[in-house]
Amino acid sequence: MPHANCGIYRIRRVDKSECYIGQSVNVYSRWKEHLKRLRAGNHRCRRMQSVFAKHGQSIFVFEILCIGLNPKDKDAITLCEQEFMDAARVVCDLYNTAPAAGSIAGVKWSHEDKAKASVAQKLRFENPAAREASSKSQKKRFENPVEREKCGRGRRGKTSPQKGKPRTAEQKAAQSAKMKGRPSPHKGKKHSAEYGAAISERMKGRPSPQKGKPRTAEQSAAQSAKMKGRPSPLKGIPLSREHKVKLSRSLATSEKAAKANAKKRGVPRSDETKLKLRIAAKADWERRKASQKKE
Repeated sequence: MPHANCGIYRIRRVDKSECYIGQSVNVYSRWKEHLKRLRAGNHRCRRMQSVFAKHGQSIFVFEILCIGLNPKDKDAITLCEQEFMDAARVVCDLYNTAPAAGSIAGVKWSHEDKAKASVAQKLRFENPAAREASSKSQKKRFENPVEREKCGRGRRGKTSPQKGKPRTAEQKAAQSAKMKGRPSPHKGKKHSAEYGAAISERMKGRPSPQKGKPRTAEQSAAQSAKMKGRPSPLKGIPLSREHKVKLSRSLATSEKAAKANAKKRGVPRSDETKLKLRIAAKADWERRKASQKKE
């Protein structure tokens, strides 16, 4: 349904070919809002603010370009505004900072503006209610598969802004304290066969991140307590014939070695025996090295 006050407006400078074009559900209220910001000295358009501060309100005139649009049809309103902006660029200098209607794409922020925006966002998110509202809004947005796919396409191939930035000990401690007691977001979610294969391929040849890091007594105790009562992940999976043979040989070898060691315990080796063992170990190493090269 069309709305009586929904449309496109223009704020024109009377003595020069300069103007600002915008859209609003209520164009008359928007003009009052512009004046309020200009009088307060905090209008977003710096050029308009500068002209207003120098010449006053009389330098600008408010004009309605189009009225009676449907406020629910955002795309049509934005398209209409863009047409007026494109036509105005030919004859006058636009105050609009964004080159496209309904978007801030293409706007270049100064370092000062970035710093101000950063401070404002930090102050905003100090409020728990604001954080909760932002979280709910983002969760609701990503419930839509189209939005998720759109966001994924935008990030694909881009380097993470955190890459190469090591976290401080304080940041790690804060993150750890924040995540304690929270269930993993991947709990109960199973990887598809394709995704599992892709992860496996990506991790091949990489050393384990835990390699060479001995666990503390507390970590070992915690892991033991955590695993108590859990069934083995291999329970119910039948062993192949090859696996059974390997396991049998391994057990037999370990048993024989244990018996032989028990007999020889306390008996010093002769120089001849030591030499034989060194030669055997070297030959074994050469054999393994040759087999690895063949593979």
